[in-house]
Amino acid sequence: MHDGINHLSILFYKISNEDGKYKPKRVKVSSLLFKLLMAKAIVDTRATTYQLRHNLSNLDNYMSTVNSNIEIFNVYVKNSVEGLKARGEKVDDLVMQLFHGYKSAADSKFVEYMDTKEEKYLDGDEMQSETIMQLALNKYTIRKDKGEWGAPTDEQNQLTTLSSEVTKLQENNKKLISTLSKAKKQRGKAPSKRSANDQKLAWKKIPPSDQDPKEKKVEERTYNWCTNHQA
Repeated sequence: MHDGINHLSILFYKISNEDGKYKPKRVKVSSLLFKLLMAKAIVDTRATTYQLRHNLSNLDNYMSTVNSNIEIFNVYVKNSVEGLKARGEKVDDLVMQLFHGYKSAADSKFVEYMDTKEEKYLDGDEMQSETIMQLALNKYTIRKDKGEWGAPTDEQNQLTTLSSEVTKLQENNKKLISTLSKAKKQRGKAPSKRSANDQKLAWKKIPPSDQDPKEKKVEERTYNWCTNHQA
């Protein structure tokens, strides 16, 4: 009843600026006021009903917005259901919508548990939506208390390990590419002073022919050919 009173208060607020529709010639006409109120109420009820039904048909999306918190999820569902019932609307197929939402939770063991409950329901087990919500909350609370909620699966651990190995390989490849790049640049540099001197003095290693003298004067210095050192 309290909710109904608030609803009427909101409606009166919405029509406060439309007094021309029920006050022709500045005289309030109750029949016109009632007609305007009913029109507003019908539009408001239809819009709200649509939104509430939309909420229940998209529970999988809502689960991600609350970080798979089953307690908050259940409150959201109950509020949507009560909102529809307060407007005289039926809630169809809520059980399957619940399973759809629960199986979007970020906990593999919880999803397996709810999957089992869904199979039993489809096999003919009688299950009310309230019972399913309580079972889900119990499972969530137990795993939360044990610190197991959201723990990675074996497959996820394997993927993490594989990802780490791939990262290491990529780092090693970067180092190898960097080393090869430096070596390539080094080869492309101008010869060092020592290399240049070696080329400049290469004539010292060339033996004189039989007709050539065994000594040579270069830049006012005399060099003699040594048969032992071949230089």
